[in-house]
Amino acid sequence: MAVDQNENRVRDNVRRAIEVMTAWTVDPDKQFTWSRFVQNVTEEPDGAIQMLMGFVTLGGELLVGLEKATGNTAPWHLQQIAAKYA
Repeated sequence: MAVDQNENRVRDNVRRAIEVMTAWTVDPDKQFTWSRFVQNVTEEPDGAIQMLMGFVTLGGELLVGLEKATGNTAPWHLQQIAAKYA
């Protein structure tokens, strides 16, 4: 697979993840978010993997942004989140 195809797949996966998270931010009941997530996962045979990869990439981008905005490292932010859910 060519690099351009891989880059396009990554972009598509991240766009799907952003679409779900955007819905999550505006839908108080989270019903649209869940239905859109399911639709994204079931649209293609490897939709679940694509969605997972999109969320991993999106999470990485957000961590980099947090590092730049706060001066704290990505591991520090992850530790804060982990403590919240411990």
